[in-house]
Amino acid sequence: MTTRRAFHQEDTRQAGAAECGPAQAAPHSFEIVVLFTTVRETLSALQAAGRLAQGVATGIRLLVPQVVPYPLPLDEPPVPSGHLIREFQLVLEDSQLETRIDVRRCRDQWQTIHNALRPRSVLVIGGPRGWWPSKKYRIAARLRADGHQVIFSSPE
Repeated sequence: MTTRRAFHQEDTRQAGAAECGPAQAAPHSFEIVVLFTTVRETLSALQAAGRLAQGVATGIRLLVPQVVPYPLPLDEPPVPSGHLIREFQLVLEDSQLETRIDVRRCRDQWQTIHNALRPRSVLVIGGPRGWWPSKKYRIAARLRADGHQVIFSSPE
């Protein structure tokens, strides 16, 4: 299988992000979404998604909600999107699975994640299981309540 990476970037123009809908459908009828948390945790999640995708006609979408603080315009994030994309393209260079990098500039991370997913999506989130519920676990709980399947992958 050849490696294919695509890039999709969509800006949300308001905090509600009502106009920011799901990304264009991948050529596969099923995709695994990896939610960016930290670089180390996301790498672990990408590896887990790769194991899940083996033997299945599916692609992987790396969803990167890039929160832009209110003092800045949405088209001028504190870290340029191109920097994030290049960083992950280097990581994904040796991957044998089709992976799309989906960077979305936004004000509200939750709303952007919610709007970027198809119904009953499968998500992989990197991060160790801890005793204290973190932000990513609260997001996972909301995603599960919306009918999505969420899998956690601990960094090694």
